[in-house]
Amino acid sequence: MEDLRDSDVNRMAYYIRTENRVVRMEVISKLIGAVAPGVCLLAYFYLKDQLKPEPFKLVIKVFIIGGLVVFPLIVVQSILAPYNGGIWIESFLLSGLFEEFIKWFLLYFLIYNHTEFDEFFDGIVYAVAIAAGFATVENLFYVILGNGNEFSVIWTRALLPVSGHVLFGITMGYYFAKMKNNPKIRYYILSILLPACFHGVFNLMNHLEMPFGRGLLITFMSFLWWFNIRKMNLSIGKGAVGLAEK
Repeated sequence: MEDLRDSDVNRMAYYIRTENRVVRMEVISKLIGAVAPGVCLLAYFYLKDQLKPEPFKLVIKVFIIGGLVVFPLIVVQSILAPYNGGIWIESFLLSGLFEEFIKWFLLYFLIYNHTEFDEFFDGIVYAVAIAAGFATVENLFYVILGNGNEFSVIWTRALLPVSGHVLFGITMGYYFAKMKNNPKIRYYILSILLPACFHGVFNLMNHLEMPFGRGLLITFMSFLWWFNIRKMNLSIGKGAVGLAEK
């Protein structure tokens, strides 16, 4: 009888250890799934800068700061949430304009006068770093708070919100570089308002009921990829900043 009890205890201990390993692996897999999309997208655009790659440490610094700004932003948005005035205000002001302005402000404060910002494509690299950092930490919140229990949710967020933030960053970075090259008011406006408008449209479509809303969102994302890849290719071919455009 004593041997039987020992056997049961050992079997139970084995099951507990196995279950703990499974839980740990599941948590690690979810965290990797939350972090990987933003990191991979940043790596892609960083490696596109082949003429004169940006300092890796500076890009990582900007990425981390872009992620850290999520925390105070969530607090402010939570305070303002009761006064958002509906889906349009939430999509275009609280999320679109507010978030993109914060990213733009960080980009301006950290990069605009930096000696390493000396090529058109640099604007895209640093704007994407901020956007990818922001999107990565936001994605982690979904996992930590329990909204990422299903891997389908993680991959959906990778294809839509994370990619969306990065695409808004390309738009911002392109016009930010044009602003650096030729500081006219229209480039200041475009570098803030155009990504803010894209962000607002994205959020608005994301609130629409499926499948109609999801179909519109995928169509819009296809447009954003087309639009921003064109801007990226134009930016790569422009070379150094600092000379007024003709």
